[in-house]
Amino acid sequence: MYPLSVGLTWLSGTFSTNFRLVAAGSVLAMLPTLVIFLMLQRYFVKGITAGMGK
Repeated sequence: MYPLSVGLTWLSGTFSTNFRLVAAGSVLAMLPTLVIFLMLQRYFVKGITAGMGK
């Protein structure tokens, strides 16, 4: 019941950090946002270009 950023900080220890584990957690945390963006990319582009004209 915590945000992903808090979970990622828990992956690093007090005296040592397993960077592979933190990197894997970061990729897994980023995947849902990346998938949603790729699915809706055409709508983002349409929205950006619609506001450019006079």
